[in-house]
Amino acid sequence: MRFPEFTDEWKEVKLGEVLSFEVGYPFSSDAFNEEGNGVRLIKNRDLKADDRVVFYGGEYDAQYIVQNGDILIGMDGDFSPCLWKKGKALLNQRVGRVNANQNTSRVFILYVLVDSLKKIEHKTSSTTVKHLSHKDVEKIKAFLPSLAEQKKIAALLSLIDERIEVQNAIIKEQEAQKAALLRRLFDRTLRFPEFTDEWKEVKLGEVAEIIGGGTPSTTTTDYWNGGIVWFNPSEIGKKKYVSNSNRTISHQGLSNSGARLLPKGTVLLTTRATIGEIAIANVECTTNQGFQSVITGCEANNEYVYYFLSTQKEYLLRHSSGSTFRETPPSVIRNLPLRLPSLPEQRKIADLLSAVDERLSVEREYAEQLKQQKAYLLRQMFI
Repeated sequence: MRFPEFTDEWKEVKLGEVLSFEVGYPFSSDAFNEEGNGVRLIKNRDLKADDRVVFYGGEYDAQYIVQNGDILIGMDGDFSPCLWKKGKALLNQRVGRVNANQNTSRVFILYVLVDSLKKIEHKTSSTTVKHLSHKDVEKIKAFLPSLAEQKKIAALLSLIDERIEVQNAIIKEQEAQKAALLRRLFDRTLRFPEFTDEWKEVKLGEVAEIIGGGTPSTTTTDYWNGGIVWFNPSEIGKKKYVSNSNRTISHQGLSNSGARLLPKGTVLLTTRATIGEIAIANVECTTNQGFQSVITGCEANNEYVYYFLSTQKEYLLRHSSGSTFRETPPSVIRNLPLRLPSLPEQRKIADLLSAVDERLSVEREYAEQLKQQKAYLLRQMFI
C-alpha cells in the first residue's frame, strides 16, 4: 500500500547510517527526590507510566536534556520506543535517545523501530532482564522511502495514534465515572427516588450458595474434551458474561473430581492466585479449585451480586493468605457483609450499571478497531 503520488523505490539502509544513538547519564541518586525539586528524571518505567515521578536536583550537562518529540528507548526489559510528550526532563542511564539526520523523518523512524525492536526483544535471551545496546539499534536494516513519503506515512500513523490516545482517555474517564457510581450506589448516597425502604444487612452465604471447584485427573484422558465447560481463573475478568472455556471436561471427569455443575447465571469469583475477578456464566459450567462461585437464592439478584463483588477485590485480597498461592478461604466469602435492598431496587441498580458497561464495551471495541487499523497499515506500508 502506497500513496499514489509516490513511485520511487525504497532504499535499504542500516539505521546507523541515518540516525545517531545517545545513552543517558548515571546521575547520582543522592540528588533524587519526589518533591519536584529540579528537573524530572527519565527512567525506563517512565516511558510507560507515571506512577512514581523522580526529580534530579543536582547539576547536569545540557546534552542530557530531553524535550517533547524526542524518541526514547528503554534499554532494559521492554525495548518499546516512545515519542516523549511529558515536558523537559533528563536522560538517565539505560535509557537511549534516537536522533534522525536531516534527510530522515524522526516520526517515521519511530514506526520503523516499533516492529524492529519488538523482534530484537523476542530474540534476546536472558535469565533475568533483557538488555539492549546502541549497536543493536544501529545495525537494524530497514527500507526507507523519500523524505516526503516518510513524512506523509508518519502523518497518517500519527493521526491514528492521536485518535487512539483520545479514545483511551474517553475509556479511562468512563471507567472513573463507573467506579464513582458504584461507590455511591452501594453506600446509598445515590438512590432512585421511588425507593425508600431500608436495606437489609446480611452475609453473602445467607442469600447465596457458595460452591468451590475441582480438577479431574489430568492423566485420565476420558475425563477431558467432553461437552462440559470448565473454567480456570485466567479466563475470568475480561468479560461480564462467559460461555466458552479453553478446556472442557466429560461427565466422567465431573463425577470423579471436586468440580460441581453450576447453573447458568452463576457468579464466578476467583479466589486463588488470581483473586477477585468475576464473571457471570452464560451457560451451565464447572470451574477448577481456584473459584468460590455464587449461586444466588430468591432474595438476591445475580447481576446485583456481580456488581457488589466488583467492589470487594481489596477486601478479598486483605483476607487472603498463602506462601505459594494466595487464597481467599470459603468462610470469608460466605461471611462477606452484603447490604441488600428490595429485589426491584436490586434489578434497577443492576440495569443502570449494565447500561454503563454496554457503553464502555462500545468504546473499548472502537479502541480495538483503531489498533487493528494501525497494525494493518503498518503491515501494508512497511511490507
